[in-house]
Amino acid sequence: MAVGSEGGFVRLLALSDPQQLPVYYRSRLHQSAVTHVSFNPGGTCLAAAAAVDHRIALLALRGCEHVDMLGYYKAADHIQSICWFSSSPSSQAQLLLSLAGGGLVAITPPTQPYSSSGQQQHAGAAEQTLELGQNVAAATAAEVPLMQLAAIPPGKGSASVSSSGGSDGSRQQQLGAQVLALGSDGQLHRLLLPADAAGWANLKGKVLRSIAKVQLSSPSTAIAVSPGGHLMLLAGQDGSLTTLPAASATATAAAIAAASTTNSTAARSSVGGAGACASVLAHGSTGRGSAASVVAWSAGGQWAASAGGDGSLLLHAATGLEHTVEVPRTLPLDGSSIEDQEASDDPAAPTVAEATAAASAAEAYNAGAGARQASLQRLQALQGRLAEVLQANAAAPPDQRLSDSELILNTRKLDESRAQVDTEVTALLSETMMDTQITEIRAERLKALCWDSMQTKGAMCTGLKNGATEVWNCALPAQDEARWAKVCTHCIVPCFTGPGECYSIG
Repeated sequence: MAVGSEGGFVRLLALSDPQQLPVYYRSRLHQSAVTHVSFNPGGTCLAAAAAVDHRIALLALRGCEHVDMLGYYKAADHIQSICWFSSSPSSQAQLLLSLAGGGLVAITPPTQPYSSSGQQQHAGAAEQTLELGQNVAAATAAEVPLMQLAAIPPGKGSASVSSSGGSDGSRQQQLGAQVLALGSDGQLHRLLLPADAAGWANLKGKVLRSIAKVQLSSPSTAIAVSPGGHLMLLAGQDGSLTTLPAASATATAAAIAAASTTNSTAARSSVGGAGACASVLAHGSTGRGSAASVVAWSAGGQWAASAGGDGSLLLHAATGLEHTVEVPRTLPLDGSSIEDQEASDDPAAPTVAEATAAASAAEAYNAGAGARQASLQRLQALQGRLAEVLQANAAAPPDQRLSDSELILNTRKLDESRAQVDTEVTALLSETMMDTQITEIRAERLKALCWDSMQTKGAMCTGLKNGATEVWNCALPAQDEARWAKVCTHCIVPCFTGPGECYSIG
C-alpha cells in the first residue's frame, strides 16, 4: 500500500502484517504535499502526484527490495485526480490525469528506470534531470472538470456508444478503456477513451464526451473500482462508503435508484457482497472532516482502504469472491522479515530529484578526477624544483647569490615589459620606414629634374681644378638657342658647343 504525506514523502507499506503495516520504502518525491498515489494494474509501477506543483513522480517496483525512479512529468494545470487504464489486457497501462480546467492527459511511462550514467536516455535524462518530455503524453478535454477518476479493467465494462449500435466486450476493447469519474456537476460520468495514439491525436482540440451520466443521490468525494471490474466504491461526504455495480451504467443507475427507494444504506462491517448496494461508515456518520477523501482497492480485491483529511487510514476486509482476482505478489508472506523504515518526515530533506541532481554533479566532478590529479602532480613537481633552486641559492657564496627580484620571476612584470618593448619596436620601425620613404622621394625628384631631362647624357663628368678652387661640371637641362647664348656669355671659357652638350674644361 502507498501513502503520501504533506511533506512530500511517499511510503510503501506491506499488507502481509495488517497490524503493524511495516514501511519498506520511504522517500521524499515532492517539495509540496502528495495528493494522489496510484498503482498500475500489475503493481509494477506507482504514480505519486503533487497537485500544487503540477508534477507526477513515477516509480518502478520490483518487490520489496528494489524501487527505482522512472521520472517526473510536469502538467500544465492543477492535478485533480489520476488513474491507470489499459485499452486491452495485453497493452501497456497508461496513466490518466484530470486537470482543474477540465483537461485530460494520458501518460505512457518509460519502461526502464532512470540512470544518471546515461544508460537510460529518456527525455530529460541527457541533462541529468528526471523530467519526462511532453512526447510521452496525449491530451484532450472533458465536458466538465473531473474531480475523481477510476478506470474499469479492460474487457470488464460495456458501453453504449450510440442508441442504434450497442457494444460488447470486443467493441469496448476496440474503442479503448472505460473510466468512471466524479464530475464537478455532481454526476457520475462514464468515459470511453481512445484505443491508440491516432485516436488521441484525433481528439486534440476537441472535447471528449461522456457516453453515460448518472445523477448521484448524495455528493461523493472519492471513487475506486475493484480489480475485477465488478464493483465501485464511493465515499460520501457524510462519511459513508457505498459499493455499487460498475459493469454498466444501467446497473449503476438501477442500484442507486433501488438504494434510495428501499433505504438500503444500513451500515455494515465490511465492503462488498453480492447485494446491489451496501455501505459502511468509515470515518463517522456526521461531523466535518469525517468523510473519506481517498479510497482504493488492493491488487487482488480482498482489501479496501479509505483515508480521511484528518490523517486517519482504515483497512476494510471485502466479503465475497466475485470481485476478486488472483495477482502474483512479490511481497514476502512473513511481515517480520521486512525491515521497518518508518521515520519522521524531515522538511529539510532533499527530494529524489534534488538528490539525483546532486549525484549527477558529483559524478561529473569525479569524471575529471584524473585530469585534476595530473595537474596536482605537475604543480607538486614545480614546487619541488623551486625549493631546490632556493636551497642552492642560499648555499651559494654571498657574491654569487641572486636577489629576490633576480631569483623570483614576476611573470606579470615580464609580460608588461614585453608589451612595452613591442610597442617601442613598432614605433621605431614606423619612424625608420617614414625616413626611408622621404629619402627615396627626394632621390626620384632630383633624378627627374636632372638626369632624366638631359637631351644628351655623357658617359662621365670630370672636375676642373684651378689652384685651390675646384669646380665640378653639372648637367643642365636642354634649353632653347637664345637661352644657351645668354648662359655662354657669362662663362669665362666657352664650354658649350651646342645646346644640351657638356664637356669638361681642361
